[in-house]
Amino acid sequence: MAEVLLFDHIGKTAGSTIRHVLWRVYGREAVFTSTVVGQHQERIAALTGLLDTERPAVSVIVAHTGYGLHGRLPQRHRYRLFTLLRDPVERTLSNYYFEIQKGRLPASVSLVEWLERDVERAYNVQTAFLGGLAVAVHLDGRVLSRDCFTDDLLARAREALDAHEVVGLAERFDESLLLLGQAFGWPIRQMRYFEANRGRLRARRAGPTAEELEAVRAANRLDAALYDYARGRFEAQLRERLPDVDARLDALARANRFYALSAPGLRRQLGRRARRALHTLRS
Repeated sequence: MAEVLLFDHIGKTAGSTIRHVLWRVYGREAVFTSTVVGQHQERIAALTGLLDTERPAVSVIVAHTGYGLHGRLPQRHRYRLFTLLRDPVERTLSNYYFEIQKGRLPASVSLVEWLERDVERAYNVQTAFLGGLAVAVHLDGRVLSRDCFTDDLLARAREALDAHEVVGLAERFDESLLLLGQAFGWPIRQMRYFEANRGRLRARRAGPTAEELEAVRAANRLDAALYDYARGRFEAQLRERLPDVDARLDALARANRFYALSAPGLRRQLGRRARRALHTLRS
């Protein structure tokens, strides 16, 4: 029997940055990912084979499949779950622009049109993910409709949050990262990070109108309630587990400053202008 971390990764909640931290802590070869829509069935079948041993090489799973995956994996192991949520309006806007940036959504499709027609990606996504709908879509081929989104689904999503050892918030990423480190024994020097997979298109577009914002809120009524519940749980975990959080935040900030100035891997990923800025900071 082994202990395996399972990151229930909801899209556009800072998960790519978390993945870089996981690579550093556990090594890339020990982190198994299933993050591409359309490939989940094949990937999870491969994962099941890798885990069906007493001492699997996989230590961490990062999956977009949705809560409930752990119940479909070999039960000889102990799965320790964590996840992050994000303010539903911000997450939805980020996802909309990211879909356009990646070429998966024509730029001519308005935000309101996208909300109306793409239930899987634009409608109470976090509740669907944690309430068990997403895993049925990705692994069983279920087709979503708005009728699936009920108060019972919200109740199941809240119960799922309680099954996660750590529930972080993207808006409070550093504190969330420290909670993860406290729960799973990560030293601060291995939690230093740079922001990964940040969408660029949104910064170049005009902000949403009042009508568009109202449409986003209407499409995320359940997510708003779930986020409020997650925020309460996050605050409770922070009080109980990290009474010295301010000192830890200072230590993480120092580690990140040093990392930004010294990490070769980061410099390779920066553009020419950013590299010049780092040179200025050093001089």
